[in-house]
Amino acid sequence: MPSKTGAADALAAERLKHLIGTPSIVLAAAPEAVATAVEIASALGSDLDLMFVEGVASPSAPRALVGAIADAGSLVTLKAPGDDLAPDVFAAQWRLALEALQRRQTLYAPFRRSLGAAGKTAILVIDTAAPAALAFAAIAAARRRSPARLVLIARRAFDEDLQALSIEADELIVLQPLPRTAELDVGTESQMSDREAIGLLTAYRQGGPLH
Repeated sequence: MPSKTGAADALAAERLKHLIGTPSIVLAAAPEAVATAVEIASALGSDLDLMFVEGVASPSAPRALVGAIADAGSLVTLKAPGDDLAPDVFAAQWRLALEALQRRQTLYAPFRRSLGAAGKTAILVIDTAAPAALAFAAIAAARRRSPARLVLIARRAFDEDLQALSIEADELIVLQPLPRTAELDVGTESQMSDREAIGLLTAYRQGGPLH
């Protein structure tokens, strides 16, 4: 029996079957979104590339985000609405997020291809759009590749953010809408380690079995 996450990946790919034959590129936010992105790229015959998203954490509440940064070839910084941190405090937290993002870029360097998206449908796959700042930063970074159309695939997003996300993306697919009261714990079933993601990317590149 397929795992819950494996079934979700297959569902995402099935809902994009209308894009078969359309020039497209799948952008995966590594590591968590790699499994879903590989499933989609394999089903559609699309190119696959990586991008990176990191939250800028509040110094007083690390689980709360005051912004987000994303890199899909160029760096985008987004401050969360209502952020009242002093500029020097935000800058210090931003540097921590940037260092984490750069460590991941180095780790995944062999798998980054910097593919162009001009005239193509970009399928942006992220693990969570909760909070929405993560998704908005990722969308802004992906838009800099100048795709003709942008589809956002998110495993999880808060119900109340769906309308705003649907405005930013040309097509939105959320596999698990969440009430605002939902707890998003690190280490939930949808999380994927860097080791697992790199193993999956290696198998995909070599044309081997993905499961």
